[in-house]
Amino acid sequence: MKRLMLFLGLAGLLLSCSEQPHGVMSEAKMADVIYNLTLANNCLMMKGYMPQNDSLKKKNFEYVLHQHHLTVAEFDTSAMWYARHSDHYETVYGLVIVKLTKLQQDLNAGKYKDKVIVRTKNDTINLWHLPRDFQFPAKGVLKVKNQPHNKVAFRVEGNMVEKGDKLLMTFLMKINPADRATHQRMWIKVHYIPNVTDSLVLYTKNDGKWRKYTLSFPLSTTRKVNFVEGALLDYTKAKGKQEAVIDSLKFIRVSYPPPPAPQQMVKKHKPWYWPF
Repeated sequence: MKRLMLFLGLAGLLLSCSEQPHGVMSEAKMADVIYNLTLANNCLMMKGYMPQNDSLKKKNFEYVLHQHHLTVAEFDTSAMWYARHSDHYETVYGLVIVKLTKLQQDLNAGKYKDKVIVRTKNDTINLWHLPRDFQFPAKGVLKVKNQPHNKVAFRVEGNMVEKGDKLLMTFLMKINPADRATHQRMWIKVHYIPNVTDSLVLYTKNDGKWRKYTLSFPLSTTRKVNFVEGALLDYTKAKGKQEAVIDSLKFIRVSYPPPPAPQQMVKKHKPWYWPF
């Protein structure tokens, strides 16, 4: 009997060592989280954001964890456990590779092609898919000496707008006097087809006051848009630290109803014998 109990105890110990303990995500869920984090960070890079933009990385990280109903502590616990168990980590890594391979196959097959947007009269479309607020430096992030200034860059593809639309951006922004960047500005640049551009530049003040900014950009009624790009908190030269906050940012496309087609006047020809 004692030998049987000893055998069962050893078997239970070995089983517990091979499986994830309580509080550690399963291999499948861990793979899902890492896969989504990879996609989120790659989207930032595709949008032109700098790899050292820690504030946006933090927002991406928190958003992915929120989607999976996880806290930072829960994720850290699982990450540390998988770091100590290389065999389980290799399994997770393999699952992530399978997901990325499947995504690439779907992209090659045209599954995620841009869809043509069906528009109605007087409609609007949201063009902003990044966070609506930014703070540089971000709260809770260790400040580094000579840290580079962050810019909020954006890009909109031409299939999101039509001829004659108006781009409208509004936001609140405060730049403190401690911010040492010179000639700070925001700008929007529209690239038309073929190789024609138009731009709008607005300079800002670093007086520590909250200001509301509105950028209105009417598009050409005759040229097709290739893409639209722009940046907030752009500057000529950065002399020191950055102290800026952006809040309640909105960027929409406004479409007006097409003008009514002119009615053609039908000219009636009188017969030669008509007296009037």
